Amino acid sequence: MPLTPRSSILNEGLTTPPSTPNPGFSSPPCPAVSKPALNPLTPPTSPTKIRAFSSPSQLRPTPTSEGEDGVESGDASGSPAPCEAQTDDRGVLICPFQVDIVGDSQGQSQAFGYGAWSVVLKGTRSKESPSHAVVAGLLPTPPPSPTKAPLVVAVKRPARTDAIPILENEGKILTYLSHVHDCSKHVVTFYGTLAPEHRDLVLEAVPVSLEEYIKRCAMVARRTLTTWNMAQPVVGSSGAWLSLAESLIGALRWLHDEAGVVHGDIKPGNFALKQIEPAHPLLRDPAAKATPQSDVFSLAVTLLVAATGNTMVYPGSVFQRQAMATRGWQVLDFVRSSGDAIEHGAARVPRHGLVDRVLDRAPATGSGLYNR
Repeated sequence: MPLTPRSSILNEGLTTPPSTPNPGFSSPPCPAVSKPALNPLTPPTSPTKIRAFSSPSQLRPTPTSEGEDGVESGDASGSPAPCEAQTDDRGVLICPFQVDIVGDSQGQSQAFGYGAWSVVLKGTRSKESPSHAVVAGLLPTPPPSPTKAPLVVAVKRPARTDAIPILENEGKILTYLSHVHDCSKHVVTFYGTLAPEHRDLVLEAVPVSLEEYIKRCAMVARRTLTTWNMAQPVVGSSGAWLSLAESLIGALRWLHDEAGVVHGDIKPGNFALKQIEPAHPLLRDPAAKATPQSDVFSLAVTLLVAATGNTMVYPGSVFQRQAMATRGWQVLDFVRSSGDAIEHGAARVPRHGLVDRVLDRAPATGSGLYNR
């Protein structure tokens, strides 16, 4: 394919966005809102929501958990636990149940993952959780709405003091996103912050990321390599890759067009896969300064990784990869220049093949992936 600035979405950014904490968030079904114009968020050190609100009362969703992600919902008896959707004085949702952090045999907290700003811990709903959070200064939203509390959750905790405002602003964005139509289809459920300090974010536990899935597929692909499948994407087949591409493009389009939010850190590790068939990708962490074009470029690289199985993207040393990353419009050329095309997955993206054609369809506007 011709790799010119006019013909490929891969020219929409010169580097992949900076790393942000894993994993993510999400929200339940909620009322539709008007579509705003796209605007970049604040810098990574101070992420914030896109839209301005006249009062905190506009940021009061009622979270629900449908149990579709393979993580069990409800208490031990399976009965729903009634709760009220409440927000703090910043308008951020407060978790309606108490959470206990799960420890291992050594007494250490079990972690789902680590990021630049946070650690994501495994938590369970406390047996002593009240029907609703009782904290001074809360703003209840009448009428109360029943919900099921999950047995297992992810607790995102600041890794250090300067990370506290980062997670505070992320909580504002997650609360806002929970109002957007079809939010539960595209982002990980956000239950709220934990009282009394409101620093920890409680999220849906979706343990499988797209990055982990790609790595597993790549291992299987190496063990089952044949002359027939060596040119197929590592996720299984051209059809499987195309289905994944449609899901990821749909999620990013929703974030841009429906929510009016620029993600800023699109990569395989920031897509969570629900454990249902077919696996449905959910967005994590839309909280950094970026542009729609950089999001589209990053999504293209994510889909390229889903084809090659090489999560490092480029071949070579760290310094070589950094140099290649500054010339993003040549990413396919760099991938194909690998000395071992089979080992690094370059053979799976032949010229004029499916992956090549899909990633070549976006014009310079950066929205061509949406109009396949």
